[in-house]
Amino acid sequence: ASMSMAQRHLVVAKLRDAEPGRLRGLRAGFLALQSKVAGLSDLQCSVLPADPLTERDHATLVFLARLHDQAALEAFLRHPEWAYVRDNLLYPLLRGPLEKSLLVLDFPESTGVSFVSSLVGA
Repeated sequence: ASMSMAQRHLVVAKLRDAEPGRLRGLRAGFLALQSKVAGLSDLQCSVLPADPLTERDHATLVFLARLHDQAALEAFLRHPEWAYVRDNLLYPLLRGPLEKSLLVLDFPESTGVSFVSSLVGA
């Protein structure tokens, strides 16, 4: 068996202000992916509300998932459950144009991951 490097998939999104129920639904949709998509593990998702103290004027979604390898990442990105969450739960809540509201990073598992994990309260 080839030693294929585990991948991390990180999504950070600026959200417009929405009622808490919609934000909870968005988070629940992301968390439900773990049971529906093979090869997806160690899934974390936080939705941070706007916070005047930190001058964060918008809600923020932070989603981090570990995938077994590059093939699992590609399968995840093509998966209908991910497409549903993205198109129906995430995109309607974005604060502005896609390119200004959404950051998606895929990277091999490495020492850089511990910092990201601390961001989402791991």
